[in-house]
Amino acid sequence: MTRGLLIYMPEGEARVVSELRDERIEMKLKTALVSLLGMVMVPAMSAAESAVYDWPDAEAPVLVNAGEGVVLLGKDGAPMRAFDWRANSGERDPGLRLVDMLGDGKPEIVGAGRPSFVLRANGEPVFEIEGGCEQLIVADITASRGLDVGCVNRNELRAFTGDGQFAWGVQPGRALEWCQVEDVTGNVKMDFECKLRGRDAFIRISDSGELLTAEPGEAGMSGEAPELNEAVAASDAVLKGEERFDFDGDGKAEERVVVGEGSLKIVGVAGEEAPLAEVALRGGEVEAALVKQLGEQGGVSVVAVTSARIYVVDKVEGEVRVRDFSADASSYRRVPFADLASVYANGFEDAAAAQEAVRAIGDRIGQCYASRLRGNAYAGSGRQIVQLTVGQDGKVREAMQMHSDVGDSQVERCARQALERGNYPGVQGESGTINVNILFTFRDVER
Repeated sequence: MTRGLLIYMPEGEARVVSELRDERIEMKLKTALVSLLGMVMVPAMSAAESAVYDWPDAEAPVLVNAGEGVVLLGKDGAPMRAFDWRANSGERDPGLRLVDMLGDGKPEIVGAGRPSFVLRANGEPVFEIEGGCEQLIVADITASRGLDVGCVNRNELRAFTGDGQFAWGVQPGRALEWCQVEDVTGNVKMDFECKLRGRDAFIRISDSGELLTAEPGEAGMSGEAPELNEAVAASDAVLKGEERFDFDGDGKAEERVVVGEGSLKIVGVAGEEAPLAEVALRGGEVEAALVKQLGEQGGVSVVAVTSARIYVVDKVEGEVRVRDFSADASSYRRVPFADLASVYANGFEDAAAAQEAVRAIGDRIGQCYASRLRGNAYAGSGRQIVQLTVGQDGKVREAMQMHSDVGDSQVERCARQALERGNYPGVQGESGTINVNILFTFRDVER
């Protein structure tokens, strides 16, 4: 007996297909190796391994992963943003991927687990799947610019574009254990092959969410994960003392790092007996290190990571400065900012008074964002522009959203409502307008 298949599309319309079309492509025999080992994937980073990345973002030039989430360092060398989540683990589903999702040549931060999410390189959220995914697959599913994600949970498979647009969802009527992808229909888009929970049997689902197999069968895909252009962590050249750099600012790349038991030294031509800087470590031995110019002031910083701490060593006005921060992303708290970047009033008897009336609402707008971030650390950030039309009675007739890349309807709606409830001065004619430009952003600080 053929089971029903529920397919739902972005418009929200669902249809039940009771008669599944014949299998398009004949299943290949599953090899003994795949039968025993399952799908081959890039191994997930162990929680015991730390890594530091020369991160290609001007705002956040360093990314640290010490196994407890990710921490982005700002160009001042201090932590700027930190994210922790209940990450998936195992060879089939790395909890963290650093890959170009949006097709802009810069890697995004992709987290798999509870929740699952995509962040821009500077840590601004692109989108979040709040309930999370038991397995998150990154591949070209829709042939849109960049990459897409497939979210596998027990009873359904959903597909999203890399910028968070819902593409399709399907409930095959059978419990899913995991899925793999391959282009079996020849349209340069990935199709899915999913193992049924508790059974050595598979079903196939097309890149558009349509079931391709009438009945479960053997695995036919190769089991190889799609090749992704993932960011590569800094090598161990700094830890081994093989990378020379100019730490003392004399124009000569003669300095190197020497790591000992419980210590880190930066030494020059005088050798280890006369180090230019020495750090007594806490939180384990150094597992990863990077040398990079972080800001625009010149001079390099040494970033060294243990399992518990992030050390940043540099020189400021000729003096050695050593700072250390937690490598555990959960030890940071979020500080929201809602900045009224510009307020322009037209058609009022007193334009300055109209602008001041908007600025008086600034705290309420800030509360909109702060409240949302308290409930959801992955709430959007960005710019919202609202145009208010004010009548002769000083009341808002219309609050029109002219632009927003915040990506969070709750924040946008709350900000508009706060502006609508304001009290504004008299207008010169029938009405006046106020254009309000709001920037929502955040920074994370250590608790």
